[in-house]
Amino acid sequence: MVSNIFKILFVALLIFNEFVHSGPVELVKQVVSNICKSIPQLEKEVASSPKNEVVSAIISSGFKTFYQSADVTQYSRVKDDHIFPFLEHLKSITKLPEKYEEYFVENLAMVLYSDFDELIVFNIMFDVGSGGDCKYICVIANRDPYNGTTDFLVGDVKSQFTLANNILIINETKTGLFGLLNFSSNKIIETTPTITNEQVATLFKYFTVCIFKRFSEILSLDLSYLSIDGFLQ
Repeated sequence: MVSNIFKILFVALLIFNEFVHSGPVELVKQVVSNICKSIPQLEKEVASSPKNEVVSAIISSGFKTFYQSADVTQYSRVKDDHIFPFLEHLKSITKLPEKYEEYFVENLAMVLYSDFDELIVFNIMFDVGSGGDCKYICVIANRDPYNGTTDFLVGDVKSQFTLANNILIINETKTGLFGLLNFSSNKIIETTPTITNEQVATLFKYFTVCIFKRFSEILSLDLSYLSIDGFLQ
């Protein structure tokens, strides 16, 4: 088991330089820009959504708490035959609990079957310990089937929040060039009766605002119409 892990890490290091520090395709920029245009509407939906005490506590902890803690990394031109070693590397650096690794890899590997004009937006919310501490990660993937490569943007919100024990929620959305996010495809693997599907959707919208503002920065998009400070003012 340990030797296999070292083999995976060794392969990941060998290919790492091939897919980091390159520019994203224009499609990624366009879709991120279009999704960011929906942020004012998402803010309104978060403000008007019904929330329980736990969800309200997360949101009231402050937008900057999650926005400023979000690490965004860009990976370009990951070859098809390197996708699985790359995903092994990704789940390692995001410190995904072992019990959730299978869902993470299986879902993101579906990018191998996507078309050029599609982006996969993959969000995952999960517990990191027995105390109910959780975290949120967002991955955008765009594959070029002609060259057999994929570009990735990875947003990892470092600030943890207390939500529930044993919770794993995956949202995977395919969006085209002019598409906006659809929040109706939450896949709840493990959950707790203390939070409803609607409240889960509210949190996904909230973190989408946080992470897509960070995505816009790394892509150097002009989003001057959005306020970085003062979420839900």
